[in-house]
Amino acid sequence: MKRLVPFFFFFFSLSCLFAQLSPLATKPNWLSLNHYQNSLSREQFENLVKTHYSRDKTFFRYCRFQDQKSVTFYQDLNHSKPLWTFHFSPKSQPLHTSRKSSLKDLVIALDPGHLGGEWARLEERYFRIGNDPPIKEWDLNVLTCRIIEFLLKKEGAKVVWVKKNSDPVTSLRPKNLWDEAFNSLVEERVIKPTAHPRDSLPIRKKIEECANRLFYRVAEISARAERVNRDLKPDLTLCIHYNADEWGDPLNPTLVKKNRLVLFTHGAYMADELRYEDHKFHLMQKLLEGSRNIEEDIAIAIAKQYQRTWPWPPEPYPNAHNIIRNSKNPYVFDRNLLANRLYHGPVVFCEGPYMNANDTYPRLIAGDYSGTRFIRGKYYRSIFREYAENVVAGLKNYYNN
Repeated sequence: MKRLVPFFFFFFSLSCLFAQLSPLATKPNWLSLNHYQNSLSREQFENLVKTHYSRDKTFFRYCRFQDQKSVTFYQDLNHSKPLWTFHFSPKSQPLHTSRKSSLKDLVIALDPGHLGGEWARLEERYFRIGNDPPIKEWDLNVLTCRIIEFLLKKEGAKVVWVKKNSDPVTSLRPKNLWDEAFNSLVEERVIKPTAHPRDSLPIRKKIEECANRLFYRVAEISARAERVNRDLKPDLTLCIHYNADEWGDPLNPTLVKKNRLVLFTHGAYMADELRYEDHKFHLMQKLLEGSRNIEEDIAIAIAKQYQRTWPWPPEPYPNAHNIIRNSKNPYVFDRNLLANRLYHGPVVFCEGPYMNANDTYPRLIAGDYSGTRFIRGKYYRSIFREYAENVVAGLKNYYNN
């Protein structure tokens, strides 16, 4: 019986490899994009791909053009497995979807990042210093979102929540994902197809860690995406996070002197990602839905508020090939994240200051409060209110102008 299990894992691994789908992804319905036919010219299509989605032009290697008429996308570089054909418009079309002139009646989805409660430690979004209150990123994110909700409703916006409590949206748990974890590790050549979790503790630990990551990084975000796309259907989704530098042992963490800020828009697909059919599909979904310009302009508007209010510089990302700086604002970067890939419509990732920075940590553990409070020799307003006000002020500047 022991030998049947590795065979099953091996068979499962090969079936997923042939499908060429990323972990837990479902096969895309390319025909669902047909209502976008003739919506872009070839020039517009090529410019968007080169500028935002595949700057190294890898995506074009999966394309075959028929002059100015159409482009066919293929699963493989040999162009033997066609996926879908897009027909170009003979003329360039407006790329900007219509937008409202104020926040009134705008549907904005708030997506506080990560998980809370018992899941915070598993997700490694938790640390504690001495007897101070523990830092759990979910708690910081949801508190900031509540203030954003209050401010947006004052402006007449309709606020919906992707997730409002600490429980996962997905019904899956890490124990349900061991097969998929095994398959991923085989594909990445971390373990051999004939390995078995009972063979050694290190193999079991690798599979367990991978199953945990699939749970909170893939299954959870995919479940949230289903809620956004099927039920909420917002005009804009705001993903609210706090950033951090490496803190080491969560029970004996390291505080750092530096602090950085960043906002993410969708793009910057890497060559190894584009071998997956679902990544190709979502690249086209995001490109054709026309949300790119809105996403970029909103991120830039919020970034300008960051610059006015907070003293911290942008992230440098000097050697990151999967994170591309926006040419219009140094705080905004393109990045192919699962949420901004799967969520329909404009999605802006807002990252707050570092949770483990010397100058923000004491303000975070102080919690939310009105007015100012004397903290380590200076008077400060609530950092949560500053964050929320920056986001909403950026939105007001964008929509009112």
